[in-house]
Amino acid sequence: MPIPSTPRDVDRISAQQQIYTTLKDWIVDGTLTPGEFINDSEIAKYFSVSRTPVREAILLLSQQDFVKIMPSKGTKVTETSEETATYIYEAISCLSAEISRLAVRKQKDGDVERLIELNTDFASQVASADHAKILEADANFHNYILKMADNPYMENCWQQILPHANRYELLYFRSGSNKEQSILDHRHIIQAIANKNEGEAARFSQQNWIGFFNERLRPQLIHTVKA
Repeated sequence: MPIPSTPRDVDRISAQQQIYTTLKDWIVDGTLTPGEFINDSEIAKYFSVSRTPVREAILLLSQQDFVKIMPSKGTKVTETSEETATYIYEAISCLSAEISRLAVRKQKDGDVERLIELNTDFASQVASADHAKILEADANFHNYILKMADNPYMENCWQQILPHANRYELLYFRSGSNKEQSILDHRHIIQAIANKNEGEAARFSQQNWIGFFNERLRPQLIHTVKA
């Protein structure tokens, strides 16, 4: 199983959480690929812990659909698919719309200027073609709108869904086309927030996610399956 070769020590008290976070990051960034089996003994050796916290972390990942536990067969990373991506983007686009409505209502002085700065950074990363940095800059933009919305329950839902979307975002940012469209989408969202137009902010935010999926990501997924 291809994981980083340098062992990593962890505080035994927080071992489960650290292992869970690391494995989730590896699944999202592709270190652990879709369909790959996870060897809990190798993971335990890497973190210098017993297999118990590894199994507990894997159980949490299973509950969030990052891995599938198959009795007598093992545990493997959840496959990516067009069907699953559809569910993810339907959910995150609807949630994004309501978050943007709240951001309009609760915005403070300086928020619009900060969004402009974050989108400028996103544009710079798109130009750099570093897909990991593009994804990070995109997340920074949307997370700031989430901060403006100031609703911990929505934030919890968002943080549950976003890593699943990020698996597909990385696929796109590595080889997809017309990445500049997301910059324009962000500008529309910013303008709607600046105009204090909840309906427009919601519409542009929803389109930013579901439009991206339908127009750019879905064709890429279909092409990958056919290939």
